Amino acid sequence: MSCRCLLCVMERHLAEQFAGRVGLETYRQFATFSPVLSAFPAASDLISYLHTVRTEGNASQSKDGILAELLRVAVGNGRYATSQELLLWAFVPMLHRISRQVITRSSGLAPDDVAQHVVTALLESLSSPEFSGRHSHLAFAIRS
Repeated sequence: MSCRCLLCVMERHLAEQFAGRVGLETYRQFATFSPVLSAFPAASDLISYLHTVRTEGNASQSKDGILAELLRVAVGNGRYATSQELLLWAFVPMLHRISRQVITRSSGLAPDDVAQHVVTALLESLSSPEFSGRHSHLAFAIRS
């Protein structure tokens, strides 16, 4: 990873955080309450799966189901921060692409400002009532 933008720095930080002893334990405790999430032994396995192109060999878990579960387990049980961090990590490629498109079209904007705005917009979207009951086409709805 040679990119030094704010989003890539955030992605590296999240990867390092969840790779450490405390992060591994935090994820394990977080995933324990969900059969969908506990199928992934580490947060990095979950994120890697979400970043892959779905093929016959890995079609056992629905990506929409996983995203819906990440949104569901965060509600009212003290695991909101972990869920948000995992969702941010999962959507970094999309946020990076959006950020680059905005900067290309509006070169006068500061890249860090654009990155902060797209992260804020994603977090606001994820906590909106529109997403709390959604069970399908989550990634598409978030990108829209």
